[in-house]
Amino acid sequence: MSDFPQPAEQLASLSSAVLLLGPGLVIQGTNPAAEQLIGIGAKRLVGRKLDEIAHFDEARFYEWLDRGDSQISALSVKTRIGNAEHKLDLILSPVIDHPGWQMLAMNDVRATETLGEGDEPPLRAPAILAHEIKNPLSAIRGAAQLLGRKLSDGDKALTQLIADEVDRIAKLVDRMQSL
Repeated sequence: MSDFPQPAEQLASLSSAVLLLGPGLVIQGTNPAAEQLIGIGAKRLVGRKLDEIAHFDEARFYEWLDRGDSQISALSVKTRIGNAEHKLDLILSPVIDHPGWQMLAMNDVRATETLGEGDEPPLRAPAILAHEIKNPLSAIRGAAQLLGRKLSDGDKALTQLIADEVDRIAKLVDRMQSL
């Protein structure tokens, strides 16, 4: 094994939410930041169409998605994910040598806003801290879900309790980050 981080490890380390979209805009892969932003684990995201998960208020963004070969950036796009409204910076890139495949990176604008004006650096500490807290939470939630599949019905309530409490902590982190 090499000391160089593998591509999956690199994607898992990003604070940006990243989705791998296959032909037909079907989600084929995700990173932990995307799981946190969307509030759904990778196993439940993979195989679903993007429009089942997110609605973008920018009509042109759908045109770019449908083309499949666009490389664009769109800033502060109003996006509905589940029942939550977000303003997201979006980066869409085609996957080289794989027609119809795209990478969609999403950053919550609130997590990257700057303090003050001028040349001050962006306030990234809350976003980085939130990411560092949420990554292990995703792993804990995933492990609880895997255990729940192997346990008897009576014991599944405990794994559901773990998943629910992880979700509650993630929501608290989101609320603290918005302060």
